[in-house]
Amino acid sequence: MLYKNGDVVRFDVSFDYQGPAYTFAKLRCVVGVAGTTFGFDEKAWTNAGITLPETLTWTRFIKRVLVTLKNLEMGETYDTYTKLMSGTGQADIFWNGVGNIQMATSAPDSEFRDLEVQVG
Repeated sequence: MLYKNGDVVRFDVSFDYQGPAYTFAKLRCVVGVAGTTFGFDEKAWTNAGITLPETLTWTRFIKRVLVTLKNLEMGETYDTYTKLMSGTGQADIFWNGVGNIQMATSAPDSEFRDLEVQVG
């Protein structure tokens, strides 16, 4: 699909959570260019807050985040990434759309699993 400035890209983010009630500072969904001097040149993004209730069993959570495209060059190819941030500002789960790489950084295995992102 070809996009242009002003279009909206939908990020459908889902993951499993088990644990106490938890409030994230943000779920950050980004469109930009990977592999730049600074790692990822962010062109358009949306930050969405997420609050999770206490759950004693693994529960699937789904969040749709909309990103309005801006500052894009015609004819270029862009990448996406989604970062699930903790309230302390550190990434708990980080999904990088470049090469479909999924990395867990600091999340305890007992609280989060199976992060998936569909972009369309």
